[in-house]
Amino acid sequence: MTNKGWFTMAITTGVNHVATVTRDLGRLVRFYREAFGAQVRDMWRSQATPTWRHYTIDIGGGSVVHAFENPAATFPEGIFARGRIDHLALDVPDEATLELVRRRLVDLGASEGVVADFGVVYTVHFRDPDGMECEVGCVKTGARPPWPQVTDMTAHTAQDPDPLPEARAPASAHRKGGV
Repeated sequence: MTNKGWFTMAITTGVNHVATVTRDLGRLVRFYREAFGAQVRDMWRSQATPTWRHYTIDIGGGSVVHAFENPAATFPEGIFARGRIDHLALDVPDEATLELVRRRLVDLGASEGVVADFGVVYTVHFRDPDGMECEVGCVKTGARPPWPQVTDMTAHTAQDPDPLPEARAPASAHRKGGV
């Protein structure tokens, strides 16, 4: 249902992930585990740069913090200049909706329309009007609309062969000062 060309309800289903950069992935995992009971969902290493790890930390509601470790990263201080968030990824419910959004993004000149296959999800990268790099994606259901270009991103990363100890440890059920 539309109202003067605007949707009365978003076709996205929420935030899929927020990609962040950290100098110490173990420290970040420990923090989210201890503060929120979050668990590591996936653990990868870059094939091109084996010292680079990136993990998805399940923060509930289907959303994850996708943390990339870069020990050399620098972070400016001050509100609206901090730079720790790398990109935002929105979620859509299925491949058909991803195709609809992909076409819209191409029509708006915000995307080249290339679909990235990350093994478990399909994503389309785009830039918003301010130039922020973003993604929209969906979990694979097995079907694939006839996209003009699909890039296999599974070749760029592999499961982390030596996961951080913090990623393997379960969250404690009880915390000081709370449940």
